[in-house]
Amino acid sequence: MRADYHRPPSLTDALDLLARPGPPARVIAGGTDLMVERRAAKARGEASKITLVDLADLPELSGVREDDGDLIIGAAVTFSQCQSDPLVNKYIPLLAEAARTVGSVQIRNVATLGGNVANLSPAADGLAALVALGAVARVASASGERQLPVGDVGDESKNGNLAPDEVIVSFRVPKPPCPAGNTFLKVIRRQAGGIARFSVSVQLAPAPDGRTIRSVALGLGAVFGRPRRLASIEKWLLDQPVEAGVFIEAGRRATDEMLAVSGARPSMVYKEPALGRTVTKGLATAWQRAGGAWGVDR
Repeated sequence: MRADYHRPPSLTDALDLLARPGPPARVIAGGTDLMVERRAAKARGEASKITLVDLADLPELSGVREDDGDLIIGAAVTFSQCQSDPLVNKYIPLLAEAARTVGSVQIRNVATLGGNVANLSPAADGLAALVALGAVARVASASGERQLPVGDVGDESKNGNLAPDEVIVSFRVPKPPCPAGNTFLKVIRRQAGGIARFSVSVQLAPAPDGRTIRSVALGLGAVFGRPRRLASIEKWLLDQPVEAGVFIEAGRRATDEMLAVSGARPSMVYKEPALGRTVTKGLATAWQRAGGAWGVDR
């Protein structure tokens, strides 16, 4: 596994390195995906010389801060930092909950939010949470910057593919209405270090009457080819008088959407009932955390 290693002192230097001609350049921060990929390539006899550009300590990719009503989260922030950061826990606890489910403690200590998004696994917990939260990525190269909705990353039809010389610098995440309830539920085969069979992200806020929904985000991970929001169900939920049957119906609709997109594969024997129940539970939990009132049929 041959590699030239660089640790540039600034983002500008890093982008210049990525733009240089020569051996393919890859960015590295935590390395939890890249190093596994490189070892597998070496075992197959396919490893080639690359340039590694280490972004882990760049200040532009670090930290969490408030900006004009949003949170700005550096792409090199680790999942351990996400789960303990006071701003994340205060405003978008959904992301903190998702971070706690990622791998083992050792993985969370080094794996970064930006790497989780750039790797584009359909089961990526951080990616799924950021899609549900409506996050937008700041993407930079030596030739300029662009803003890219996280849900569009990797989608060629929306110009979402990241070029080899581009870097995710940070994520802008809107603060939710207050009060809001959040939850992240992940179904896995085993409780330690498991990859999601599927995940459900929910963020919602009650209307002033306390009995209807003012805003809602409902996202699924590891169900489709990429994490996505269930926009039609979100629209249906708005202004519904909240009773237990409403969330049960939302779970049924989520299952129908999964089957319509993915078809009746063998895994659906398990996923079909489990997804509906998990969506129902997620919505009910978020509603309860938001302090919403219940109808008489609960």
